[in-house]
Amino acid sequence: MFILFSFFILFTRFSAAIAENNVKAMFIFGDSLVDAGNSDFLETPYKCNYFPYGVDFSSGSTGRCRNGRTSADILGQLLGLPHLLPVFYDPHTKGSSILAGVNYASLGAGILDSTQQSRAYDFGARKFVVFNILQTGCNPYYENHNNGSCVHVLNEASALFNNKLGPALKNLSEDLPGFAFVYINASGIISEMINHPTTYGLKELNASCCFLSESSERAFCAEGTEPCPDRSIYAYYDGFHPTEKLYMHLATKAYSSELHSEAYPFNVEVLANLNTSVMLREVSSLHVHEHRGSEPEAPSTSNELATKGFMVLKLRSFRVRVLEPPAV
Repeated sequence: MFILFSFFILFTRFSAAIAENNVKAMFIFGDSLVDAGNSDFLETPYKCNYFPYGVDFSSGSTGRCRNGRTSADILGQLLGLPHLLPVFYDPHTKGSSILAGVNYASLGAGILDSTQQSRAYDFGARKFVVFNILQTGCNPYYENHNNGSCVHVLNEASALFNNKLGPALKNLSEDLPGFAFVYINASGIISEMINHPTTYGLKELNASCCFLSESSERAFCAEGTEPCPDRSIYAYYDGFHPTEKLYMHLATKAYSSELHSEAYPFNVEVLANLNTSVMLREVSSLHVHEHRGSEPEAPSTSNELATKGFMVLKLRSFRVRVLEPPAV
């Protein structure tokens, strides 16, 4: 199985089964950043099931809190899934519709602890993708409520969490045989776009694309209002949620980046082609070499990490230090 977790004051996780180097299914867990409409079926004061949400979907609003697709939608397409995943709470989500996976994310979902990852592992999940938390203190909502300035304490809290996340994943990889993960530095990737807007064609960094509703304290779009005509130059669609453009960049980086500062220890494409059964045999072999006192050659590229370096994460020795997750 293959699982993706994405953190964003939420904890987004998705799992997908791998067979013959192809992702067959993906299961998503998280909050409104990857919610595809579960909130439409729940008792919650806030929903995104009205125009101008979904303005870039031919079918209109879908329950996604943005103009178009989420990062999980885009990553699923890059992995070759046949369609966007159905949401768990939709009564039509059953039978053949769930064969490619299910989206469990919903607006306002909380953070899942490591025991949830272990439970997913017990059910057969072996491949996990984890996105860290973005620096939310500078989004339009908080700036609107802080005299146009970032709420730095929120950014500091995000950084504190992110710096603990990588080592926690490494510990899981040591404790759970065959546990494979990719850690995506979503905070760094999005911050790079915000800090260098002209490189990415962005012009509006602190304003929302849609007209914000006063009844939601300027967090969500006002129903029935027209959004900005050019979504490609906006970083945020409403008070909280980035536009599809930012998520397209994030998903593409997660899938194919060769930089360990962005995707660690390798990217999602490499993880999708990783054979966990071979990985377990290689781990056993590496343990034999270690006990005999000979050090395996250190991997230096993402391809080498994919074939043997990832298994080194299972060793509790000097080899682990080579692969220590980067601080953000």
